[in-house]
Amino acid sequence: MQKSVSDQNYERLKEELRNQYKENAQILPLTQELQEFKENNEKLKSENVSLSSQMADLQESYGQLQNDLKKERENTLRVSNERDELLDRTKMIDELRKIRDQLQQEKADTNQAMMKLKKENENMIVKVEKTSGLEEKVKYLENELRNIKQSNRQDGMDKITTLTNELTSFKSKYESLDKDVKKYKEDNRELTATVSRLQSENGELLDNLAKTRENSTKLIETSQENQNTIIKLENEIILLKTDREKARNELGQVQNNLRLSHSENERANTQYKRDLAAALEERKQLHDQITQLEAHKQKNTLAIQELELEKQKVAEERDMYQALSEGNEKVNVEADQLRTTCDELTEEVNLTKIELNAKDDVIQKLTNSLQHLEKQLFEIETERDELKQENTTKDSMISELNITAISDLEIKYNLLE
Repeated sequence: MQKSVSDQNYERLKEELRNQYKENAQILPLTQELQEFKENNEKLKSENVSLSSQMADLQESYGQLQNDLKKERENTLRVSNERDELLDRTKMIDELRKIRDQLQQEKADTNQAMMKLKKENENMIVKVEKTSGLEEKVKYLENELRNIKQSNRQDGMDKITTLTNELTSFKSKYESLDKDVKKYKEDNRELTATVSRLQSENGELLDNLAKTRENSTKLIETSQENQNTIIKLENEIILLKTDREKARNELGQVQNNLRLSHSENERANTQYKRDLAAALEERKQLHDQITQLEAHKQKNTLAIQELELEKQKVAEERDMYQALSEGNEKVNVEADQLRTTCDELTEEVNLTKIELNAKDDVIQKLTNSLQHLEKQLFEIETERDELKQENTTKDSMISELNITAISDLEIKYNLLE
């Protein structure tokens, strides 16, 4: 009866030892797996932080691109306004041409009036010269009459009467002619003043016409330059619109990639949370199993002590070791199965790393696209600065030409005066 109880205790202890070996064999790889999972979890956290920072950088770059596009729209509006201003200047040039034609017509009319006044002036001069001849004749007759009176008053009475009559007639004619001469002189003064005024006005008209011609020439040249500038600006506007469309398409692609990356990050975070919850659950289960193993360990310690006391009494110790060896073989088989499971988990971790590397490649491509866009924006800004410099140079040249033209006109005006 005592031997039967010892055999039962031996079998029971042997079974507990087998179970303990099995549990120990299961716990060891699970503990290693838990440690690896913790390390992978930390790596995923750091990679998630890196992805978040990269996402923030991409959003900042996106905002910068929006600001650059806003500036390009403002530049396009400014170029359109400048084109409208150039068209207004072209219309002003056409109006100045009409004014020039009117001034030329007025000049022709003025010249015709000048010729008419000159002819009337010549006629007036002839009349004055004739009047001067009559005055000399009157003086001659007066002298002759005075001589006759002194020589022979009696003999020359008839002649005196005749001469007196002639003198009276000449005096009346002379007075009439003198009135006409005074009238002609007054008219001549008025005509001279009119001629002077017309000459002055004609000079001013000629100066204005010369200025108008110079301004018209400059405006025509400026209009041609402005027309060329308009064509150039329109071509540049077309190029800017094309570049803006390309930038918009690339920005849309970047936004799509960002959305895809964001959705992938969300999926990865969701999966990470699920894996973390599963790992915590497994950790809890392992903790419970470790607690149970501690209890079994205490029981096994007591059983081992009992076995040591009964060791000398047990004759079948070798059978026990053989049975334990068989149990170890089974434990090794189960350990191989657990190693296979660990390899599968390692393969899944490697696949996760490959996916993360793919995300890194996507982020690198997005970064390269952003760098390309920044380069294009830099080139567009450089061209815009060059256009501003050209417009500034042209404006300064036009100002210098206007100043030079005004100085030349003042010199000519001073010479004419």
